[in-house]
Formats: sequence, C-alpha cells, structure tokens
Amino acid sequence: MSVVQTPRFKERDGGIPRRKSCMACAKAKRRCDLALPTCSRCSTRQLNCHYPFLNHGHASSGNRSPLDLHSFDGLVSMPMTQQHQQHPLPPPPRFDIYGVDDITLLVPPTFPPLPPDVMSRIGFALTQLLDAPRIMVLENQTAWCHPLLYRNGMPQSMQDAYSCCSLHLTRNAANSATITSIIESRIAGLLASEQPDSPLECLARVQALILYQTIRLFTDDVSCRMAAELAMPSFRLAVAALLRHTCFEDTLSLSDVPRRALIVNRSSSPEENLWYTWIFDESTRRTMLLSNFLTRIWEILRGSQNLQCDHKLGIPHCWYISSQLWQAQSPFEFALAYAQKNLFLVWDLDFTDLLAYAQPDDIDMFGKIMLTGRLGIDAVQGWFSARGAMF
Repeated sequence: MSVVQTPRFKERDGGIPRRKSCMACAKAKRRCDLALPTCSRCSTRQLNCHYPFLNHGHASSGNRSPLDLHSFDGLVSMPMTQQHQQHPLPPPPRFDIYGVDDITLLVPPTFPPLPPDVMSRIGFALTQLLDAPRIMVLENQTAWCHPLLYRNGMPQSMQDAYSCCSLHLTRNAANSATITSIIESRIAGLLASEQPDSPLECLARVQALILYQTIRLFTDDVSCRMAAELAMPSFRLAVAALLRHTCFEDTLSLSDVPRRALIVNRSSSPEENLWYTWIFDESTRRTMLLSNFLTRIWEILRGSQNLQCDHKLGIPHCWYISSQLWQAQSPFEFALAYAQKNLFLVWDLDFTDLLAYAQPDDIDMFGKIMLTGRLGIDAVQGWFSARGAMF
C-alpha cells in the first residue's frame, strides 16, 4: 500500500525539474512510487531511500531520534547545508488533502529557536507528548485518555494507532524504514476514511491522530515532519467533528444523582452508570483541550506569525482536576473520591481556586500539563515546593 505522497513540482521557466525517483530506484532502474518518507521498494528491501529534492541531511528515515526537549537547545532549527543556502528550494507546492483545499507545505518544516519564557510553558507538555506512545502501550492510557475508556472495545482507528505505538517503541537502525512505512500506511488509511458519526469513534479518531502526530511532528526526520504537516488540516477537521460530542459543563452537578447512587448502581449498564458516562465525558473534554494545545504548540514551533492568546485554547471549556477521581478503578472508589477528596472544575484555564486550595496530590498529569502551559514550569515548581512536594 502506498504511503503519503506529495505532488510533483511543476516545471517553471524550464529551471525546476519534475520530482524524480529516489536514488536507489534510479540506480536500479526501477519504478519509484515517490512515497514519503520512504518509497515502497526501499521499504520492502530495507534500502536507504534518499530523494534528491530533499537534500537536507535528514531525508532518509534511518534511525530517527526525537528532539531533546529537556533543554532549550533541542528546539533549534535544523542546520542548512551550504549547498542548500546557495540553491534554495522552489516555492512550496499547493496540496489538496482529503477534501481540504488551499494547503501550503513549507519545505522543509523547521523549528526556529524559542525564547526561554515560551519554552517554559510548552517544554513540559512536549516531554509528555513524546512519552505518550510509550505510556499508551504500557499503561493503556494517557493524561487525556482514561485507562477504562475502551473497556468494552477499542475502535479500529485506535487499535491501529496502539499497534503503531508498539512498533514505534521497537524502532532501531535496522527496522526504522519498515516501521515508518507501516505507520504512514495506517495514517493514510485513517485520513482517507470517512469521518465517523459515533461519539466513541469520533473520540478514538482524534486520540489516534494525536499519537500519530506526536510520533511524526517532534522528530529530526524532515520527511516525517513534512508528512505530519500535511495531516494537520485533517487533524483539525477531526477535532472540529468531536466538538459536537463534547460537554463542557459541570456534568457531575448537572446529573443530580445522589452520591450513594454511584455505589448502589454498580450493576447497572455502562450507559446508565454515572461513572462510565463521566469517563467518556472527561476523556472527551481533555482530548479536545490537548488537541488544541498540540496545534498551538505546532504553530509556535514552526514560527507562525500573529498568534493570539485568548487563555481559552480557542474554545470556552472546563475540565475536572482531581487525581483521585481520575485514577478511581471502580464506582466505589469514584464515589469515595467525589465525596471526600478535593475536586476542582477549571474553567477557561482559570486556576485561581486550585492554586489557593489544592494540594499537590490533587493534581494529575493533565493538570500539570495545563498548569505549566498557563503559568510556566518555574512557577508551578515553586507552587509544589511551597507545599512540600516535588514536581
């Protein structure tokens, strides 16, 4: 199956040739399908796939390494060769991506240096995003995907992403090209499929795309980042479709269900059980916010201009901060946490009440991601330290 492909450059004034086969296929005089990041022939034969038009030192998949996000130096732009500086690439081509028109791809996508105050707000989130594939495989969860969300069955889109995360964790120099080809083929299939109507399917689609984009966006492999940029419009469409299934309200108060009912109704069906309903609602809320945060991080890293901060991540929103509520493993534990532990409903990134009354163990990983995004890592570490805890 062919993986993500880019259009060929059109000849302009006789000076820019059409996109050519990779060097391995050209040398063997074999047909090249021009797939990115590696063509099908090179992927099958585990050859080094290098396209002349991507001569930036990172075009082949090789043994990819993520950017070092534990220091500010990890987000500097890729060095450009002297040859590239003397012979710049032609203007970026236009793309049509699964019905999304007028998309321009910058070739190659690079990450400019970031000032410390910006890195202070997105560095922790980047670290957690990079670790998300591993956590998903080992713990069956992420900070935005409850471990019991797919207890009754995981949609195919998420099954494929789960498998790709497992493959991604086993990547090495020998298998990198094959693994990249498999991942790209799964992504291409997902993006080509129709947008589902079911709320759970919609949620799974977005969560799968988050994992895929995390694998591809934050790497020093230029071709993988190119493919990830091509998928961003489709990612945004999936997020927009999920919005109509997202309830940004205090659902626990609106339910008007006595706390004891959470325990009495333990034998009820998932649809009738407040706990199961809350798991879906809260996972959806967090996924929506994380998706918008990921998009904003991508815009910052690629140097997008005139970005505006509304302190709402683009939408009026709320979600619950309570590590005990999120980590509950049964209706009984959930009811106990609801009745006895601190619970904070955060509206539009307003952490005023939480900072005044919460304790460090009340804040789960998603809360830490959003806190650092709002206040910066130093301020959050100071808040934890003042209460005798390590961040």
